[in-house]
Amino acid sequence: MAGDLAAWAKGDLSKVAIAAPVRAETVVTVAWLANRLQMGTAGYVNNRLYRWRQGVLR
Repeated sequence: MAGDLAAWAKGDLSKVAIAAPVRAETVVTVAWLANRLQMGTAGYVNNRLYRWRQGVLR
């Protein structure tokens, strides 16, 4: 699966949809999510998660 994630855009909504509940329900760091889901930097992931929670991304 990890190889498939590299083909998706770093901000793909599918990645954000995976990251949001993982972050909310576990103790993994944003940096870990960024690395594991190949989403760029932790700051970028934080931004995507914030916008997801605000309902801007859907």
